[in-house]
This record gives sequence, structure tokens and C-alpha cells, in this order.
Amino acid sequence: MRFTMIILFLLIMPFLISGQEAADGAGDEDLPSLALLIQGPLFTEGIPFLAPNGLPSWSGRYLLGDEEIVVYFSWEQLIIPEDWETFNCSRENYPGIPFRAGQVYYITSPKGWAVFIYFAEAESDHCRFIDRFLNRLNYFLGISDTFSLPAVIEL
Repeated sequence: MRFTMIILFLLIMPFLISGQEAADGAGDEDLPSLALLIQGPLFTEGIPFLAPNGLPSWSGRYLLGDEEIVVYFSWEQLIIPEDWETFNCSRENYPGIPFRAGQVYYITSPKGWAVFIYFAEAESDHCRFIDRFLNRLNYFLGISDTFSLPAVIEL
């Protein structure tokens, strides 16, 4: 396991360096450019943003700068309570609710899967991560028969 983490670190190091150089040259734009998967995917039963449940899912934790983002992926789609608000991201509307100090979004796919994405900070730019995450997730689901979460999301 330790060897795998070292190899993963060496593989993403060029992205970290180029991301920092891009951020240094960005002037007034001080946004992190990489989200790194720091835990997962882990199989879980139950999604914490809902009433007590045993929904089978895969979870993962990302780090984007100082912000933690938690993802729960499920092959099952749900009916979301009516009190969830609708938020617009890049011409798409996603149901969401405040949760603790952050924000949760529920996103479904025409391919039959669903994902909950929890941002620990309510005021960050969520759409930037959601758009790139969905793009990478769709790519991985399209090329493999086994489930995995993208290890690096370049923003």
C-alpha cells in the first residue's frame, strides 16, 4: 500500500508543480487547480445526507486547496425530498441542501447512477469542481467495467 502511495505521488507531482506555476501566473485568480483523491473509493452502506438508510454506495474524499469534498456514488437513483433547493451549474440544475457548514448536491445520470457531492465550505466555487468531476467520472465509467473514482481532478 505504501509503495502504491509513493508511485501515485510521483505520478501527480508534475501536475502539482505545473498547477502551482499556473496559479502563480494567474494574477488576481488564486483558486486551487487540482483536487486530489485522499481517501477511497470505499464501499459504504448508507448516505449521511439522507434519513437513516442502507443505500449501497462508494465514497471518496478529495482535497482542493484547503477544502475537503466528499463524494458518494451509487448505482441507484433516489427521489429527493421536496424541500431541497435547485442550484444552477453550467446550464444544469442540481438539487441541494445546506449540510453542517457546507453544501450537498445530488446529481443523477441518464445512465442510471447518482452521486452526492458535499462541499465543506458553502461559499466556494462548487460548479468548477462538479463540472470537471462529472466529466472525469463519465470517462472512467465508460472505459472500465470496475468502479473507480478519478484520483486527480484538474480544474
